[in-house]
Amino acid sequence: PWRYLGANQELAPLEKGIAHLILTDLSKVTSLRLVEREQLRAVTDEIALGAAQRTEPATAARSGRLVRAARIVQGSFRDEARGGNLRLDANVVATQTGAITARGTASDKLAQLFAMEKQVVLELLQQLRINLSAAERRAIMERPTSDLQAFLAFSRGLDAEDRGDLRAAAQQYEAAVARDPN
Repeated sequence: PWRYLGANQELAPLEKGIAHLILTDLSKVTSLRLVEREQLRAVTDEIALGAAQRTEPATAARSGRLVRAARIVQGSFRDEARGGNLRLDANVVATQTGAITARGTASDKLAQLFAMEKQVVLELLQQLRINLSAAERRAIMERPTSDLQAFLAFSRGLDAEDRGDLRAAAQQYEAAVARDPN
């Protein structure tokens, strides 16, 4: 998951949701082979990233090597003091060296979360020198929903599922679908 560095606990479930968006968008790039977040979660749990689930480049590199990944995408988001914006920061970490090989950043109002996420993904891909086909770019630019509250419910569902609370996860997923049936 991404790391939320703010104080508004209503936004904390976006740690899982934003990671899911990034994974979904990267999965649309045919030249990439991805490790599912569940596989990585099992490894990170095993090496005990700590109660705060904080991921540093060196730890990300170690967990990436354990799942045989060449690179790990990690990120954080926070409320900015000025203007009430949300800021997303992502790094791509090479698992062999722990070096950061790409960075992506976006800042805007929370209502622009999906646009910010797309901007970060495209920055990362550009810095990694991954050329996108027109179809891949269109697929990445598709938005999962226009309803931020539906996405927050989905994110809470992911969090509940990761904690093993399948009943709560189902309730949150149902709430997301009720807000946005598409």
